[in-house]
Amino acid sequence: MCVFQEQKKYENEETASKTAWKKTILNNQHKLFQRLEPKLRDVSKIAGDITQSVSLSQGMERKKVIEQIRSMYKVDLSASRHWQELVQQLTHDRAVWHDPELYPSSWQLDPTEGPNRERRRLQRCYLTIPNKYILRDRQKPQETVIPPLSYLLEDRTHSSYSSTVKDKAASECIRVNRRCINVAPARETVGEILLGKTGMYFLEDKAADTVESISLNGETEAASFSWTYEEIKEVHKRWWQLRDNAVEIFLTNGRTLLLAFDNTKVRDDVYHNILANNLPNLLEYGNINALTHLWCTGQITNFEYLTHLNKHAGRSFNDLMQYPVFPFILRDYTSETLDLTEPTIYRTLSKPIAVQSKEKEDRYVNNYKYLEDEYCKGDREDDPMPPVQPYHYGSHYSNSGTVLHFLVRMPPFTKMFLAYQDQSFDIPDRTFHSMNTTWRLSSYESMTDVKELIPEFFYLPEFLVNREGFDFGVRQNGERVNHVNLPPWARNDSRLFILIHRQALESDHVSQTICHWIDLVFGYKQKGRAAVQAINVFHPATYFGMDVSAVEDPVQRRALETMIKTYGQTPRQLFQSAHVSRPGSRLLMEGELPAAMGLLVQFAFRETRESQKENAYPSPLPWIRGLKWGEYVGSPSASDPSVCFSQPHGERFGSLQALPTRAICGLSWKFCLMMIYSKEQGNLLVILS
Repeated sequence: MCVFQEQKKYENEETASKTAWKKTILNNQHKLFQRLEPKLRDVSKIAGDITQSVSLSQGMERKKVIEQIRSMYKVDLSASRHWQELVQQLTHDRAVWHDPELYPSSWQLDPTEGPNRERRRLQRCYLTIPNKYILRDRQKPQETVIPPLSYLLEDRTHSSYSSTVKDKAASECIRVNRRCINVAPARETVGEILLGKTGMYFLEDKAADTVESISLNGETEAASFSWTYEEIKEVHKRWWQLRDNAVEIFLTNGRTLLLAFDNTKVRDDVYHNILANNLPNLLEYGNINALTHLWCTGQITNFEYLTHLNKHAGRSFNDLMQYPVFPFILRDYTSETLDLTEPTIYRTLSKPIAVQSKEKEDRYVNNYKYLEDEYCKGDREDDPMPPVQPYHYGSHYSNSGTVLHFLVRMPPFTKMFLAYQDQSFDIPDRTFHSMNTTWRLSSYESMTDVKELIPEFFYLPEFLVNREGFDFGVRQNGERVNHVNLPPWARNDSRLFILIHRQALESDHVSQTICHWIDLVFGYKQKGRAAVQAINVFHPATYFGMDVSAVEDPVQRRALETMIKTYGQTPRQLFQSAHVSRPGSRLLMEGELPAAMGLLVQFAFRETRESQKENAYPSPLPWIRGLKWGEYVGSPSASDPSVCFSQPHGERFGSLQALPTRAICGLSWKFCLMMIYSKEQGNLLVILS
């Protein structure tokens, strides 16, 4: 017993000793830490200071290296730009070192807008379409033409112009920076819009759905670009994919930009920030009522008025789904002669293009009633897609497919068409090959083809001709698809067809009835009960207000997004009541004829005040009745010219040049006149050289 007690005593003493020892150790450690803590803080501070110093030194050295690389890149960039200019100046078709084999032989449509938003200008380009899409006798030995000195101009990451823009943006104080999408016919480029002190910049992230376009100097189209505030002429709010989230900027050089943002709030913020800057060339765009008054009083042409309506309705050349829309005018594409004064040659403008024949009306009305009944029944369990509101037409009169269908012969739209059709042309019989066939399909033969026209049908003959020799195949009747087959009264001349077609648009009959077509497309018959009665209701996915974000089911949401991107988009409604008509095509304003129209521009846009004398003279073309002569010195329909001013000059004039202001400038021999005329501001800058 004593032994156990003694053992217990020693164990307790041992435990107490261990506890005391541990406590002593902890106390000693604590005292040691207290003595070393200031030194640890000093060491940490010194280490931090050294790290900071080294980081700063490395940063400064890194900055020097980056600046050096950037400086070298600037030099290379500047040299590349100078080489491009030099090559372009010395190798064009009239230069001393012109090489026909290396110089671009193809033409593409320049996106620059001229008067009345007409895009007439063509520019040289390298055609990047493989030989398999080109007729055998038009194929080139090399599919890819290498521009002169191209090895000096290579840039493996971006075009030199894009790099220049990024460099400029980096050196300017940026006040507004927003994410957006630059919408163009060939691609949608995600990037940022920057508002600086002197201008704006768009910097791309990467381009999607790119249709490469190589310019004269061999450089691909720049995805980044900049412009100054002085270049801005107009700024308008726009829709994109049926959402009110975009802005379109019109520049003084004729270029336009369509920028889409995440939502309306961001768009409005950018819009107001743009207008807050000093924009010396900004124009106040006329309101609808003022434009309608000008049209009714004959001060602008039908073409001009429709162009303005398209612009007010948000139609843009930058978005193929919102391309400007123009009406089918004529129904006679088979006669040898044409009488523009005869109402029967025109389509019925009070009806949609699809119901030009009475027998088709019942089919579309029955289709609407059937869909209306299905919609009233509500959702069905066996149908994954919810019922949609009733409509007459499942397709639209204007969409990207329609635009590319018409412009398939005109680069760069040819390559866009190939991308749209999975790198192949359409079936030959379905390709745009005949005006008469297109009219028949749109007006009464097809239940799904309800195409209206595009503006190019009234000013651009080049899109009707297969200049590049594309191989569109052979139709079932053995006929090869080449140039568009024109009506006999056009005498197989695309330019003549366009000029006569433009005259038809400006005819008295169209001037009196075009108001009904405006009601259908831009007016009160666009939607609602009036649209139902007019047989003018399209698929709901073509109207503004379709909220994709409200659809919870991902499959349905994707299906709806696809519909919006492919079906077409109805223009913004401009009129809530019936549009007024005008008595005829008489125009009162002088000096507005576009000189580039050539021969027939002098025909049609004004009635002379001496109608009796006009009737006494034959038509400019014997087989076309109703063509009108214009007002110019020597016009058969105008009064005899009289001398209104006479002044002797010591030197004989080499030529006389008429100005848009109705003034005439006399030029010496070997002098040319270059002028910049602003119709909106009434300014005229004349340069003699």
